[in-house]
Amino acid sequence: MKPFIFLLLLGFTIASCQNGSSDGAASSDTVKVGNYEFATIPGSEAQMATLRDPAGNVMETGAMRNGKKNGTWTFFGPAGEFPLQLISFVDDQYNGIYLEFNERQQVELMANYKNNKLDGPYGKYRFGRPELTVNYIDGELDGIMREYDFRNGKLKKEASYKAGKLDGLVRDFDDEGQVMVEYMYRDGEKISGGIVERKE
Repeated sequence: MKPFIFLLLLGFTIASCQNGSSDGAASSDTVKVGNYEFATIPGSEAQMATLRDPAGNVMETGAMRNGKKNGTWTFFGPAGEFPLQLISFVDDQYNGIYLEFNERQQVELMANYKNNKLDGPYGKYRFGRPELTVNYIDGELDGIMREYDFRNGKLKKEASYKAGKLDGLVRDFDDEGQVMVEYMYRDGEKISGGIVERKE
């Protein structure tokens, strides 16, 4: 996943640089409306929109069509040195990949959206290690949720969801990876389980 994200970022960073000069000056085919600059995209009905801070650094950039955000937008941190977010839009709604980065340029949050609702793989990360992974369908948890200790990468908890409710096994693990507690759920209701005897 890391090589893919790196190439993705590299492509968007190059595109951002190509769509605006480093000194913040607008090119001849660029129109300024409010705080945004709009540049034509040859062969397309869309325009490349760029928002700059007072010093001329790019704060956000992406394509707009009919006055709405479309495609993947890049949102930058102070001085426009590295993206803080990559967000995919269709007509101003979140659709597709959503990524957040920390100041070390590592992914902290990865989500997928469909019409502004979480839909698909979702993960939280710290220092490049997962803290939480799960799946969503139409805005509801659906699938196996896993929580990790980011310091050592060990699994702490595992729970099964269906249509937003616990459904299946829910397990808590100790530092040695053994199950401490195990419950069975059906449609959000606990039906069995308890403390698991430790294996020697």
